[in-house]
Amino acid sequence: MLLKFLAIKFLHAVWLVISFIPSILFNIIYHPIARKLSRRHLPEAANRIGLVHSESKLRSGFGQLTGVINNHNIVVKPDENAKVITFLKNETPLLLWTEKSIDRPNGKIIEFKTNDWIFNSIFKTQRASKNFAQKLKDSPDLINSFNHFYLDWIWSISSIYVSDQAIYCDFNYGHPFFSYIPASSVEKIVNDMVRLADQIDSAK
Repeated sequence: MLLKFLAIKFLHAVWLVISFIPSILFNIIYHPIARKLSRRHLPEAANRIGLVHSESKLRSGFGQLTGVINNHNIVVKPDENAKVITFLKNETPLLLWTEKSIDRPNGKIIEFKTNDWIFNSIFKTQRASKNFAQKLKDSPDLINSFNHFYLDWIWSISSIYVSDQAIYCDFNYGHPFFSYIPASSVEKIVNDMVRLADQIDSAK
């Protein structure tokens, strides 16, 4: 009986490994090619929306894209976890994160929860000043905007972090070894983040 159990467990483990091989091979072959194409076309795609490419000092790096859209400073860092940063126009006493923070809240902000279960499931960390927390809980449009943004990018986004100054989004394109942002996606990503930043600014 024990031998039969061990044999079944072994065969199950072998099956799991074999089932992962096509996925592993796909990632090894596809993502380096996709990153190469992205680096070739991304500067042109970014230029169409007003961003400028600054080359990396490293030959192996892409560099970053920067610019201003609708009065929001934008930074796109394909080499760094496919990160896109959209700065708010003014500081906002807000901290939202899709991960659970290990730090305690400081004296300026409190932890809160909204009545929206989707928003609460997206953001494991929810902190704000008492006034802004109430504004957010009383702003279903803003909460829905966060929900829609996340659900629109759910298969591509790995992390959202909203600080008092900016929205930081890490995408999972090419992770963990071939990080990139598709040239075909950069315009929609930036525009969606700018709209979200506008709504945060408007909620103050």
